[in-house]
Amino acid sequence: LGDPVAAGGGGAGDGAPEPSTAELRGLVARGSLQADLVRDVLDAVPFRYQVAALGKDVAEVKILGGEGDPGTELVGHAGDISGVQFFPLGDHVLTWSREGRVVISDAFSGEALRVISTSATLALAHVFEEGDRLVTCNDLNIAVGCTVWRVSSGEVSSYFSRAGVHAVELFPRSRRMLTRGMHAVVWDTDSGEMICEMRGHTSLVYASSIFPDGARVVTGSIDKIAMIWEASRCQTLHRLLHEHSVMGVVALAGEPERVATVALYEGIAVWSAISGEKLRTVGVSNALGRGPTAGT
Repeated sequence: LGDPVAAGGGGAGDGAPEPSTAELRGLVARGSLQADLVRDVLDAVPFRYQVAALGKDVAEVKILGGEGDPGTELVGHAGDISGVQFFPLGDHVLTWSREGRVVISDAFSGEALRVISTSATLALAHVFEEGDRLVTCNDLNIAVGCTVWRVSSGEVSSYFSRAGVHAVELFPRSRRMLTRGMHAVVWDTDSGEMICEMRGHTSLVYASSIFPDGARVVTGSIDKIAMIWEASRCQTLHRLLHEHSVMGVVALAGEPERVATVALYEGIAVWSAISGEKLRTVGVSNALGRGPTAGT
């Protein structure tokens, strides 16, 4: 979402070339947008280009380009759309709704190319990096867990018998998937078999991030701990202790390797991914949304 703002959100006369609609779609091709997040962002940021918009009680998604572009209306749902994600090339869009309907549409014409109907209430859907498969996970109270589908045929590729999944992440350049619930779990997406389970948190794993090389994972939990794991065997490498619940984690690319964590009342902390040592605190904000209260 940041790139479209930077590319096209400036005022007149700033000298920046205006990206085409296709370029905008490409910029967000890897982003997965959930309904609440999209609504919040569109309310908070004066977008010149609304890349994707979801409306409550509106069974449509409009992809809007620059000025004069009326956008593309995507149809195919019988109820509210819960989430939208662009395919890697930006030419197709995945939308899903809680009543169990997944629609793959042409991003330019809006035509529904494939509809996958499930018998369960969906909690999430996510397209794979290669664009050849997608995963759906059922509502937290349903024990079936997640299903991987082949995009070309709409057939089931594999099942994951795991209840309580509320988020998934896909390993880069790999056929592995990370699910998040009471524990983080690494799966083989071809077979549906569990590779390993990251046991160490004592409460809900609220956040996770896969390192760019796919060799490690960082997780954050309501138990006030962030943990760095070796991904192939789910072994603990470092425990990053906080005073409050950890609500967000990011594995930062580049050298030296670092991890950023966000905990309630504590703001953003930056840690060494090698030693587990806290390097600095970027800012401290309270949980009431009143802005920074202190910083180092």
